[in-house]
Amino acid sequence: MVENMREGEVEEVIRDAYRALVRGDVDRMLSFCTDDVTLDWGPFTFEGEEEVRQWEEELRRMFPEIGILETRLEVHGSTAVHEFIIEVTTPEGRRGILPVTGNYDVKDGKIQRISITLLRGALIVSEAEIKH
Repeated sequence: MVENMREGEVEEVIRDAYRALVRGDVDRMLSFCTDDVTLDWGPFTFEGEEEVRQWEEELRRMFPEIGILETRLEVHGSTAVHEFIIEVTTPEGRRGILPVTGNYDVKDGKIQRISITLLRGALIVSEAEIKH
């Protein structure tokens, strides 16, 4: 279990995973996860590395540019609560922000489960797009 990891080490595993995701390096992201990782993304669940890869591909098609602004990360033993804002750009150049809360379960130094709660966000459009 995670008992041998300090809270700072758990924080770094989580931060390293999302930094890899932002760079589009799903292999690196998955290196911080267990082989049987589960990702709950709103109402959808992705189980195992292959399904998480599919999720990342779909996410990248919708939002080729992704950034993350962390607002809070608290570790409690083998669990963590992570609040952050996802900043995205669509293929058409629209920008959006999506505040989220992530809950993580960590096992043997790797992320075993990620549960993302999607909060109300905003997609920014230009005045010209609104007139069309």
